[in-house]
Amino acid sequence: MERVRPLLEAMGSLIIHAGPLGSGQAVKLINNAVAAANAATVAQALIVGSAQGLDLDALVEVMAAGSGASTMLTLKAAPMRAHDYSTLFKTEHMLKDVRLCLEEALDANVPFPAAADACDALSAAVARGHAADDFAALLEAYEGFANRRI
Repeated sequence: MERVRPLLEAMGSLIIHAGPLGSGQAVKLINNAVAAANAATVAQALIVGSAQGLDLDALVEVMAAGSGASTMLTLKAAPMRAHDYSTLFKTEHMLKDVRLCLEEALDANVPFPAAADACDALSAAVARGHAADDFAALLEAYEGFANRRI
């Protein structure tokens, strides 16, 4: 790792040795599954808030300042509310990572229901034509499940 550190530093500032061969890939997949599950939760919260007639600006502001704060809330709430799925990370790529994570969890005999639920929503978003859109488009799946748009 030390031999290639200068190359790694050219790509990013956080460089962590995660363990033996394959550990870094597993860490990446788990991280992406958590991100997808968190984005799915943000989408669901927006739909519930909208269905209750809440001011979504207030909902997002309170969540961001409280225990509901997250990177996905910061990055995805506004694009979800605007139905703007300009691609930062494609839905089909997130779906691939979450599926791979679930395969690894299955091999380890460990459930990961939050990732499984996110996988279902990502699959539905892809089926709705959002494969190349940002994974914030998983909102479309939840809107379909709820039969309502925010």
